[in-house]
Amino acid sequence: MKKKLMNKFKIFTFQSDSSKGIIKVVKKALKDNDSLLELKLSKIDMDMYELRTITDATTLKKSSKLTSDEQKYIDLLKANDEKAELLSYKYKDNKRIILTAIRECNVGFSFVFEKLRKDREVVISAVSKNSEDFQYLSKKFRSDKEILMIAISKNYPVWILDFADKKLFSDKEVVMMAVKNTKGALKYASKELRSDKEVVMTAVSKNGVELQYASLEVRADREVVALAIANYSYALMYASKELQIMLGKKGQ
Repeated sequence: MKKKLMNKFKIFTFQSDSSKGIIKVVKKALKDNDSLLELKLSKIDMDMYELRTITDATTLKKSSKLTSDEQKYIDLLKANDEKAELLSYKYKDNKRIILTAIRECNVGFSFVFEKLRKDREVVISAVSKNSEDFQYLSKKFRSDKEILMIAISKNYPVWILDFADKKLFSDKEVVMMAVKNTKGALKYASKELRSDKEVVMTAVSKNGVELQYASLEVRADREVVALAIANYSYALMYASKELQIMLGKKGQ
């Protein structure tokens, strides 16, 4: 159990000095307090994305001691001063500056030059700050489950799913997070997962109109349809013919 728990922490924290430090803290906590083992692993799966925020901030704090010139550049960025643009080329390959700019200056991934666009930590920082930056990632990163999960770990615009590798929508963990955090995501799910009652229930609890994307079998499930109608009164039109007749008569 301990080994399985630690593996999850390793999977969901990128390999930096700070993440290794967090692993050490967790190991010590597990050693000192066995009650931690009572945590449900499914809950840990979701909470890892919140842990990343801590990891991310720790990494920045450890490595972000800027020189006076670098700090002046960051201040210019914050102030949207035109002088910052003149200095941008000077700092284009400075990872510390780019990470600080992403996190503190409200700049998007389009601000990042080509070399650092291949850097995983920079990519993660960008999509953590703004999920819309997912659209600008390379094919490699748009096929990366962890990065997509970070992008959709909070409310996000559903259209960014257009840029994700379609294979990821056969992964239940990805789809569950997708439908949980925005409306309209169920249509991206694989055929198999659109037949999964748990997935569909999560989707229609967010927006009853999602019922139209569920499989015929699930649209014949009275519990699912009732939940969809509770969130969208016209969802009955997407239910199976049998349920339309049954629930239609009941409503008369």
